[in-house]
Amino acid sequence: MKVISILLVTVSLLFSNYSQNVTIIVDPNADFIKKFAANELKKHLELVLDKKVLISSLKTDGKYVFYIGKTPKKNFKIDSMSNYLIEDNKVYLYGIDEIMKKKNTELETVLFMRNKVGTLFSVYDFLYNELGIRWVKPKDEGIIYKKIKNLKLINKSFSWNSNYNFTVFRNDIWRYNKLVKKLQMNKYTPKELIYSKSDVIKYMQDDLLWKRRMKLHISSKPSYGHAFRKFWNKYGEKKPEWFSLSESNKRGVEGFPLLDASRQKFCISNENLQNQIVENWRKVYTQYNRNIYNATINDSRGYCTCEFCRLHDSEDDRYKDFQKKSKTDRYIFFWNRLLEKSKKFNPDSKLIAYAYSDYRYPPTKKILKDDIILGFVPKFGDLPKEIKKDLDEWKKKGLKKVFIRPNDFNDDIGLPMGHEKYIYDRFKVFNNTNILGLDYDSSYNFDDWSFSGITRYILIQSFNNPNKSFEELENEYYKIFGSSKVYIKKYYKYWRNNFEQKRLKYIKRAAGFKGKRFLYRNLKDFFSIKDFEKTNEFLISALKNVKSTKIKKLIEDIIISNNHAKLIFEVYSQKTNIDVLLAYRIKNKKNLSLCWPQVFITEERFNRSLYKRIYLKLFN
Repeated sequence: MKVISILLVTVSLLFSNYSQNVTIIVDPNADFIKKFAANELKKHLELVLDKKVLISSLKTDGKYVFYIGKTPKKNFKIDSMSNYLIEDNKVYLYGIDEIMKKKNTELETVLFMRNKVGTLFSVYDFLYNELGIRWVKPKDEGIIYKKIKNLKLINKSFSWNSNYNFTVFRNDIWRYNKLVKKLQMNKYTPKELIYSKSDVIKYMQDDLLWKRRMKLHISSKPSYGHAFRKFWNKYGEKKPEWFSLSESNKRGVEGFPLLDASRQKFCISNENLQNQIVENWRKVYTQYNRNIYNATINDSRGYCTCEFCRLHDSEDDRYKDFQKKSKTDRYIFFWNRLLEKSKKFNPDSKLIAYAYSDYRYPPTKKILKDDIILGFVPKFGDLPKEIKKDLDEWKKKGLKKVFIRPNDFNDDIGLPMGHEKYIYDRFKVFNNTNILGLDYDSSYNFDDWSFSGITRYILIQSFNNPNKSFEELENEYYKIFGSSKVYIKKYYKYWRNNFEQKRLKYIKRAAGFKGKRFLYRNLKDFFSIKDFEKTNEFLISALKNVKSTKIKKLIEDIIISNNHAKLIFEVYSQKTNIDVLLAYRIKNKKNLSLCWPQVFITEERFNRSLYKRIYLKLFN
């Protein structure tokens, strides 16, 4: 692993290739965050000014002086996460910094999302607002800027606070052990597309740095996630009555053999089970002095069919099939009981859980107790107006604290999705709900930055600038492409229209959108060869007269991605040999921002019959 060291650089002003007008001042005893902020400012100023910039711990007589982590006055109270003040060509950049946890390296410490990096954010705010710098994708190739001959700074002050306790885009796929063990990279991936451990670490660092540049953060965030995944292995043999009863009158894995042990659900009416959960909390959470207990139900279906659990079920008839019928009321009963029991040993106890899957709908009988925090997990097929209606009804049933945990990127399949406006509209519904935070689940890196970059950019900028409309943020993204913006706009709008005319119409008709599997097996319903040919025309026109090598590279990468998507569709349509697609992937592996082990194992899972030839070679 190549460790990036964050050091102060002291260089003499005598060197002619240094700007003698610009100096960055940072205390030599400053923490990692401030030193990293100084180096990020230096990197970006050098790009814009086309001159090297000095970082020093000394005072300077330079025309422009940037003070990192220094407030305008002594004993100045910092109230905002990010701040900068420009005063007579002196720039003070400061914010709320706190290292909650030191990691193995200084870089990892800065990138660790629970560490507060307000001074670093103040640097990014200055670069974004005053110099017009944009970050459209990970790595330095994603830094978009215009060179400035003469730096001009106007006196002003700026402060920013996030509206949320956390804004998270998950990306846990770039973990070497996961690629090797869970995705079986060495078995299911062609040798030309296998990653080394150092490759994976670099991918993860690049992704986390982009998130920092976009000001994703965790100021405070409770621990949550499917909480009872080890219960069957621990208690199932001796206490099978604690687990779901199937319609075949069997419990746990015997009754639901298609579900992993980690996904077995409970017989929520069993009081001994409730007591055991609370006793486990008492032992573990008391030790760590925690008041928020994770009660998130295991994933998947497999709900208990016993008469006592059914007594607590919702009177919601939108699904007649028992296993699909709303289970919200039974889980509110369960959470309320757990909270009552936990308050006997800790009056300050709170519960956190998901309103998810078949229990995301508002209850019809039960009222949620105070001190229960819910992570609302809408399905991708839940339209914005439906989400708003459900959230409003949840509030009437006692919901006071909610965060949003969407799976909006889970349906990405390496093809143009065109869903940026739809995802933005869903976010605006969430944003009007006074939410604690946003935690978007991973796409498992099966999306391509050339397609998904616009969605991620608009969405995150809407977190940071809630007063900006979709159209403003959309045009901000197109502006990045300079003189080519007209054709780039045509390109993305074409795919958005495709989504709205084809996939969105299906989503509105369907009882529940079936996601990746359905898309894979029905590509002809949503794409055509003409779609790719037409959009390629826009991209070729966009390349004409492009002077910037960086913008040219961005457009060329979109062309490569568009052709890759076209090949996927042609293989699906049996118009192209699978080996042609594989060769294209190997040739363009550096330009296609896909996680190859995830690509191959997902295609094998959902489309093995179609890709039979290549998968027989790879997987047997």
